[in-house]
Amino acid sequence: MSFKYWGRVRCARMANVVFNTKLSLGASVQVSIQ
Repeated sequence: MSFKYWGRVRCARMANVVFNTKLSLGASVQVSIQ
């Protein structure tokens, strides 16, 4: 396993976490508006 591969995996995982957080935040905001 090369270092570049792990760096890419870590970046993808972080982006996934940020994306999921934004999704859940947006969903809770929409629910509170309704």
